[in-house]
Amino acid sequence: MIAQRGLPMRRLRPVPQRTARRPALVLAAVAVLIAALPVLGHGLGGAPLAEDETTLAIAVQRIESRSSAGEEDDASAVADDARSSGAADPALAELVAIAPRLIGSSELSLRSTGVLAGALALALLVDLGERLFATRVGVLAAALLIALPTGRRLLGRELGVEPYVLLASVVALLGIRRTGEKRAAALVAGLAGGFTIVLSGPTGFWVVLMALLWLRGGQGLTPRSAASVVGCALGVVLAIAGGLAIARGSLAGLGTQFAAHLVAIGTTGRPRVADLARGGEDLLPILPALVLGWRLLPSRWRESSGVRFATWWLGLAAIARLLGGPTSPAYAALVLLVAAVAEWGLEHARRPAVIGVLAAGGVIVLVLTAVRAPARAAESLDRWAAREAGRFVGRVIPDQRRIAAQTDVGGRIEFYANRPIERLASGASVGSEIDYVVLDRSRLRAAKPVPNRSDRRPIDRGTTASHLDLRSIAEFGGWTVARCAPAQQAP
Repeated sequence: MIAQRGLPMRRLRPVPQRTARRPALVLAAVAVLIAALPVLGHGLGGAPLAEDETTLAIAVQRIESRSSAGEEDDASAVADDARSSGAADPALAELVAIAPRLIGSSELSLRSTGVLAGALALALLVDLGERLFATRVGVLAAALLIALPTGRRLLGRELGVEPYVLLASVVALLGIRRTGEKRAAALVAGLAGGFTIVLSGPTGFWVVLMALLWLRGGQGLTPRSAASVVGCALGVVLAIAGGLAIARGSLAGLGTQFAAHLVAIGTTGRPRVADLARGGEDLLPILPALVLGWRLLPSRWRESSGVRFATWWLGLAAIARLLGGPTSPAYAALVLLVAAVAEWGLEHARRPAVIGVLAAGGVIVLVLTAVRAPARAAESLDRWAAREAGRFVGRVIPDQRRIAAQTDVGGRIEFYANRPIERLASGASVGSEIDYVVLDRSRLRAAKPVPNRSDRRPIDRGTTASHLDLRSIAEFGGWTVARCAPAQQAP
């Protein structure tokens, strides 16, 4: 038709498939971002902190206290606060403190920057899923992370380093995946890998190792590309170390101090069996679709570069987690692989099989919800009780009084009371120098104060009853605030 009209014949330039899908990918990523923010942020304004969240929250609280008092937030003070409160990273405490400085201190403001980081990580995960498999796989993985309780916790529902590490690692993985397309991709991977190392300690080097392995496996590892990745990562680490040293006013012992700092970050938390079991239990509703997809997978699918990339990612991130690193990178890789297999099964199976799989998944969800309901209610009650006990201690008990609390509630009492609280280890006696204690009922009945700080040996009931006494002054759920005083002076 064109030749008959006298128009020159021209070879049509084919549009790359990836470029053609780019608008749909952008729309999907934006939709995930918009949907994730309200879902992750719902109910956080009134949700009390868990004990695991208080280490970082206390460090942020001390930063706010110095700011309100007009004191400078020098790096040494931030680092000392982080170490004394058990927080993972002073830089992370400063990052989390941005929102409380702007909108005031609350549970929502403490978690808001983490929720934003988690939502951004989800949007980028859609892009990464498209590059490895397909856009719908990335969207499904993001939806699963939002729907699963463990996923929501890692995306910022609980205060911690997880959403920030996930964001940095996904950016690094996107750079690694695009090393064959753009020269700047290796630089992006190295820079994001450096931030991952700063946030998660030595275990964050798995990102750099992933970049080197991927370059060697398919893209061509050269001294220049290796230097770009490793140099950028170390550059970020050294730049942050130099900034901390300059803020402290001294560059002496920079390498030793920051190396010790990184080691301290990487040794703060090993995986707990209960957390691993909970994360695996959350994936049970997807098991029917996973089995269906695995049965229908062709052999060539398992040999694709996307599967190989995701498998390397999962393996290296899981090893880092076993060494004490964050959970979110490994969990995101696992969910992405599960989503890819499940999506293949749902797309290629017959309609009756798909309906049966979805019905089985729904039944599993209902069963898990019913089984977990008592534990969830008990946890909510415990969080509320600890918060109210802490506020009572802060409002009622004079500042000069010394207070001790059990280790499994001491952090929450210290945060909500906004005052130092001593910790009582399991089985430890209460010394007579302590004025008030926060204990559960069983521990309160078994408590045996000792007459002075130097003598920590248990004493008999006669001595305790005649010289020291514990009197309950308030109860909140399972926690009791009691006064420890000589029997004749106890109210």
